[in-house]
Amino acid sequence: MTKIKARDVKDNISIVDLLAGLGYEPVKKLRKEHIYLSMLRDSDTTPSFSVDDKQGTWYDHGEGKGGNIIDFGLLYWKGSTFQDVLEKIVAIKNSSHRLPIQSPLARPKTKIPDEPNYRIVKVQSLGLNNIITGYLQSRGVWQPAQGLLKEIYYYVEDEQRNRKNFFAAGWQNENGSWEIRSTLD
Repeated sequence: MTKIKARDVKDNISIVDLLAGLGYEPVKKLRKEHIYLSMLRDSDTTPSFSVDDKQGTWYDHGEGKGGNIIDFGLLYWKGSTFQDVLEKIVAIKNSSHRLPIQSPLARPKTKIPDEPNYRIVKVQSLGLNNIITGYLQSRGVWQPAQGLLKEIYYYVEDEQRNRKNFFAAGWQNENGSWEIRSTLD
């Protein structure tokens, strides 16, 4: 048997297709993200597992973990070796009846944009935006969020450079970027 290469799996197999092959369908789709109930946690009752299939990444908001298709496989099949995970991913891709019939590693590569299509406009203290405040209170995290979260105001541009303005609660990560949680999710 030919050894499966991790790069081929990451570059050519869709996370959404893998999840469909495992029997998971998105609860909703927001812009470019597919949102699922987390299959990594039994206790998930609010969709919090997000997949950006164009970039080949996922993030479980409840678990605070994310990554590529292989990172998912290593968490999903705990205790499996790296090579076993690669083989399972390819086997599911090959056996799924819902997927188009094609070579096992035929997903075309997509170019990730060189510059982000969003821009942060303003960061301010919590309590100035009633919608963000209400959202944090409804989730029961208003008090713990004090001093940790900020109100983030930003816009996203589509391919035609049309802007849409958004706001969210967020925190700055160790890389200096902002992790956000939209009140619309």
